[in-house]
Amino acid sequence: MRERIQNGALAGVDLLVFLVVYLAGTFLLHRPPAVIPAALLLFLFSFSFWYHRLFTPLLFASRMGYTSLLLNALLVVFLLFAGTWWLLLKSLWPTTSRLLILFTFVLFTLYAFLFRYSLGRFFLSRTPVALLLRPEHRKSFRREYASVFTTVQELKGEEELDRVKRGILLISYRASPGVTSRAEMWGDYLESVKRIKAGVRGKSVRILFFHPENASLVAPVPTILLDDLPALEATPSRRLFYRSIAKPFLDKTLALLGLPFLALAFCFVAPMNAVRFGLPVLFRQWRLGRDRKPFRLYKFRSMRILSGSRKGEKDETHLRYLLTLLNEEASLPWNDGGGERPERRARKLRNRQESDFWGTILRKSSVDELPQLINVLQGQMSLVGPRPALDYEVDLYPSWSLQRFQGPQGLTGLWQVSGRSVLPLHTALFMDGYYTLEYNFLMDFRILFGTARTLFSFSQVF
Repeated sequence: MRERIQNGALAGVDLLVFLVVYLAGTFLLHRPPAVIPAALLLFLFSFSFWYHRLFTPLLFASRMGYTSLLLNALLVVFLLFAGTWWLLLKSLWPTTSRLLILFTFVLFTLYAFLFRYSLGRFFLSRTPVALLLRPEHRKSFRREYASVFTTVQELKGEEELDRVKRGILLISYRASPGVTSRAEMWGDYLESVKRIKAGVRGKSVRILFFHPENASLVAPVPTILLDDLPALEATPSRRLFYRSIAKPFLDKTLALLGLPFLALAFCFVAPMNAVRFGLPVLFRQWRLGRDRKPFRLYKFRSMRILSGSRKGEKDETHLRYLLTLLNEEASLPWNDGGGERPERRARKLRNRQESDFWGTILRKSSVDELPQLINVLQGQMSLVGPRPALDYEVDLYPSWSLQRFQGPQGLTGLWQVSGRSVLPLHTALFMDGYYTLEYNFLMDFRILFGTARTLFSFSQVF
């Protein structure tokens, strides 16, 4: 709750400063108000700051991190505003008011670089911090952030989590006894995240986990770094409104808007599929959805075979390759300080004899997945979530990975924007489980936006 108040205070100050600067510009420059461009500029500032998480006080722990995100946000504002003006507002925007908008943009930018950072730093200094860190991480925290936080308490173990009432909790991952391989480590890490979240449930606490492999999971947000390790964030909030009401509504709305694109794709793909692979051009494959409930997933054909169209049917070639991927991390040792890293490999087979150049284009562009908008409309899938798995795949997965079925299965997910098909399998399973624990509107929005960019990384998809 306290963090939400701080976020709201930052947003309120931003709004007040923008209005003061704009009104001062109309007086000093003797320019008439330009309501539509000013409203657009304010909206773009608010949206870009929200997307880059610039309302989160934790980002103010690092001046360099805050500055880099702020520069990205300002660049987005400038490009979107310039493009919108050129396309839509040019005839509505008097030439005499352009100097006013430029004046507002420049002064608000100066405020964001100077005063806003100091305000965020003030909020952050009033935030209590609890530490459950390794000795080397504790030294790094004292060296880098002792001057930032005024209230710091150190915990001796997880049994003291009840002492944490609010603020920030920093935790170093420690492997449980018996963890000897990377495959076991990922399961232990996921269980650690679940256990700590349960220990502070109902409290206004932001949890930062520090693990040697965090940098390989997602692009780190420049918050607190300990020995150059980024943090994996978690919160005890369940976000019931978004998960039960808002997300299903947004899924169906966006899926409806995507149906014209599906119809257009069908007009081009169906004739080519009929020629290259024969009929049917669209097939249904049995997959497992939320809570492992089976459903028929729609796909454009990209191979000559129709694997998985009947219950219990197995693709033996894919099954053998899946076993290879599972054994990859299971065979690599892990100690509490790290271990050998596996090769980043594709989860999908490449150069299959059952496919051809046309099928490769469909798979690399992900056009073969477009019919799953129908599954989204039927409530069987979401736009964002772990990819629905085949039943024989799940039979081979480790038991800890079943956490991935505690959320909606999706068209795209967290690991898809972190390398699409080239992550080690156990790493991808961890990210699926982590997503079901943490998903919220901002995470889903960023995943959808990241998917749009990743679609052009054709070399990473097979």
